[in-house]
Order: sequence, then C-alpha cells, then structure tokens
Amino acid sequence: MRAPTFGFRAGDGPLVPGRTEHIHMEVELNVASGGSVDHLLGGRIDRFEADQLYAFWAGYPHRVLGGDERRGNRICWLTIPFSWIISWSLRESFVKSMLEGVPFASRPEQGDFEKMDEWRRLLQSTDRDDNLIVQHEVHARLRRLQKASEEHGASGRIEACGAMNGYVIEMLDFLSEHYQQPIACEHVARAAGVHPNYAMNLFRKTCGMTLQQHLTGLRLAHAQRRLVASEEPVGQIALESGFSSLSRFYVAFRRLNGCTPLQYRNRVSSLPPKED
Repeated sequence: MRAPTFGFRAGDGPLVPGRTEHIHMEVELNVASGGSVDHLLGGRIDRFEADQLYAFWAGYPHRVLGGDERRGNRICWLTIPFSWIISWSLRESFVKSMLEGVPFASRPEQGDFEKMDEWRRLLQSTDRDDNLIVQHEVHARLRRLQKASEEHGASGRIEACGAMNGYVIEMLDFLSEHYQQPIACEHVARAAGVHPNYAMNLFRKTCGMTLQQHLTGLRLAHAQRRLVASEEPVGQIALESGFSSLSRFYVAFRRLNGCTPLQYRNRVSSLPPKED
C-alpha cells in the first residue's frame, strides 16, 4: 500500500493499456485527448470521452483498458491526497459516493486536457505559488463536478466487465459495505462463495495487496474523513471506522500517514485552500 502525500502527483503520456489493476488511497483525475477511453474500475468498465474529466476513488483496483490508438490518444492524470479532499469541505454525500466506488465524469469541457497538462507542469515547479495555483484550480474544478453530479447525476457504470474475476468483485463489494464491522477472511470468502485460502490468493494476485491491507485502507480513509469533518474523539473514530482497538488504529494510522491522528487533524485543518 502506498502512503498518500500532502501534495499532488501528476503525469501524462500515450494511452497504453495497463497490464494489471492497481490500488492507491487517493482520488485520481483522468483526462484524455484524441478519443474515448475505456477504464476498468472495481470490475466494471466506464467509457469517458475526450476532454471529459473523470474522477474516482483509486482505492479500488483500476487500470486503463485502451482507446482508439489510431487517433493518437494521450492521457493526463493527477492524484489528490485524501487529506486535500476533506480539507476542501466537499459535500459528504459526494465524497462518500466516491469512496463507495462511484466514478464521476463531467461533460466534456474544451481545454480540460490542456489545463491538466498545465497543472502537471506547474507541479514540477519549485515555486510555492505555482503549487497553490494548482490547488485552487483543482479545488474549483471538483466543485463544478460536484455541482454537475447533483444536477445531472453521476456517470453510470457502462457495463459489467469480465476482465476482473467475478469473485474479486464480490469480495470488493462486501468489504466496501462491511468494513466498519469486524471482518475475518472467512466472512469475505463466504460472501464470494469460495474457500478462504483461494480468496486470499486470488485477491492478492488480482489487486496487488492482501485482503487485510485493502480493508485497513478503507478503514483509514473513513477515519481520515471523520478526523477533519467532525470533532469526534479519536477513540470514537477508531471504533467507528472498524478498528478493534485504539492501539491497532494508532499503529496503522502512523504507518500510513507518518503522524498521529491528532497531528493529522491539526495539519489537514490548516491546509489551504478551504474557502470556496
């Protein structure tokens, strides 16, 4: 599991289908040029058009499947640490839907690809003002996406995809719905209708991490959101997130974030920009 940062990461390049699904506990933005792109997210295929901003929670296995290579497709991507998402005070329903695996796609906006490419170049600068420009502009873009989703609804899943094993989809769905409850591998395997050993091996092979790592990631994402969005005591948040003890929560939280929950709350609460 890759620990999130307190800043952005970005890149671009020719559209090359990914060989395996991958997971990281951040929100990811994609914009393609030259034609539509098929994207696999949590066992489903979404198709987004050129110059269409596509935002999703990357805590589910995902990869680019491909596009119209004859048209010279290119893709820009940018990842947003979860700490930034919650510091921006986006609507809880919007964030919660994203954490549950709902992808959001804007209507194509001319220039989105160029804008994303500009953000990528600004993030390579050592000038703090350049980084703040990206923060403000990405914040504003996500707010427009949030508003559009409320007015027109989130982009739908296009079709079920056979590229990911159906058992893994069942396991991901079960973990997403029950991560706040005590869960053992046997529970996940039973939900998918397979033997526990097979479930563990299949999940690791498909997703590149263990069932427990993915479960811990979901719980930590929930805890991060509650630390900033509420004034609940840390102990209450730990238990609400699904951790069996405060000590286990502290160990997992520090391993992922490099700080204590209270330090995280204070650090993220002071991060700009918080204004609309």
